[in-house]
Amino acid sequence: MDDFGHLRDGGEYIPSYLIAAFEGSKGLELCYEHGAPESITVGMLFPRNDKLEEQMYEGYHVMIDEEMPVWKKDIAEMNKLFLQKDPSGHKGIKLTKWAHIWMDDYETEWIHLMDKDEQYGGIFVRKNGKIQLMQVENPKRKFLKMEANGIAYLKYAGPAGGPTWATEIYGYKSGKQVEHFEMLEVEGEIDGCGLNDKEMTPEQGRAYVNKFADAQPLNQSWTEPGAGQE
Repeated sequence: MDDFGHLRDGGEYIPSYLIAAFEGSKGLELCYEHGAPESITVGMLFPRNDKLEEQMYEGYHVMIDEEMPVWKKDIAEMNKLFLQKDPSGHKGIKLTKWAHIWMDDYETEWIHLMDKDEQYGGIFVRKNGKIQLMQVENPKRKFLKMEANGIAYLKYAGPAGGPTWATEIYGYKSGKQVEHFEMLEVEGEIDGCGLNDKEMTPEQGRAYVNKFADAQPLNQSWTEPGAGQE
């Protein structure tokens, strides 16, 4: 245990915060919150005669490994939306493996769902109990993600037939799409590009794409079929 009543966890701790200050009958009274990886402690600090007295009131455990449940009925709804997106191309494909992905805020739940071979997938948002399909993946094109200027981006690129290469980048804020970039290349030369339906020059398009050089794959620990919730 440390001085604030926390269990030690690899020496990693969260800074203390003063969340309120009062002028009491005996002087200044400070209310604090102190965190550690698996608990939060609240109490009071009293500066008295060149000393700092402490009174700890309560410590709370934090279940850091608990995920929001994705129920079987949710997976069924997501598969329904996935099929509706492309009834002929997605026929017979069943998405079963799921993982949460961090995007742009804590209030919007992003769910990545894929088939058992991780070839086809969908990225969904669940907010206020409603599920929405944001984008789909296929064996040729998989998503990368990154965040910049408070916007979460998904980059989607891959072959589009013959010598053609297509790149799309979607920007999201609070679960809503705020940017959409498209670029088509033929044998390495830009054939057209635009941002939010406004045409860009090839130089502008290349500069925009280059900003996403550090985008990372959607690497997650999958929850397998049968290991989820009913």
